[in-house]
Amino acid sequence: MSREFTNKLHDMVAEDRISEGQLLACCLIWMSEQNVEDMCNNMPELAELFEEEEIYLDIVEGDEVYWNDPDEGACSGKYIVISIDTDGGRVLSGDDMVTIGNSLEDFAVPASEIE
Repeated sequence: MSREFTNKLHDMVAEDRISEGQLLACCLIWMSEQNVEDMCNNMPELAELFEEEEIYLDIVEGDEVYWNDPDEGACSGKYIVISIDTDGGRVLSGDDMVTIGNSLEDFAVPASEIE
């Protein structure tokens, strides 16, 4: 297997034509979940980090979720996750804010109110 594109990207980072952060963002968008899982499980330094971190709610942008409105005491319907408002883009606690929306409204709610 040729590593032509990998080598070109490596050179671009070395020449400051693209930042490491930009490259990482592109890779995580375009890599399949299986590729990312394989990478995390096969790189000891990443595997160690994943063992330490507990994800509170396993959702990503674009997921369909239900919001439990505490004022109504009931599920208020289906919404789409617009953004996960944390540094890492993952929900690590029930207090983390998640922006959800539907065709009528968008709003931020604590992760503990999402199912």
